[in-house]
Amino acid sequence: MLGAQVAAHNTVCEQTDRWPHLLIPQFWSGQFSVNIKSVGVPLFGDEIMFTQGSVKQRRFAATYGRRGRIVGTVTFNHGKWIPYYQAQIARFGPFPSNPAGSDFPEDMRVSRPSSRPTKTPDVV
Repeated sequence: MLGAQVAAHNTVCEQTDRWPHLLIPQFWSGQFSVNIKSVGVPLFGDEIMFTQGSVKQRRFAATYGRRGRIVGTVTFNHGKWIPYYQAQIARFGPFPSNPAGSDFPEDMRVSRPSSRPTKTPDVV
């Protein structure tokens, strides 16, 4: 649920009817003609899957998972899917997930990132 919708609802309802609000971190940046967007906490992930686009064409979505749940997504020149992945993270969606749309990479296998610290924080 979007923050504005939750805030509006909570402003006009009784305290017992209020919706919880959990902020999901996100950022974007433009670097050397590459638009980078991220949602969730990819560093919590211990698995990664390229779910949409093409790495060769430098436009893709990479989804991170931990213990069977999606915890983050990073996109390169493919940010139109950020709202979809944000909703999946908010719902504790499964990893690997069935991505929306039809822009799937040729090889969607799950792999483990090689440069992760041995001890990572757990999602609370």
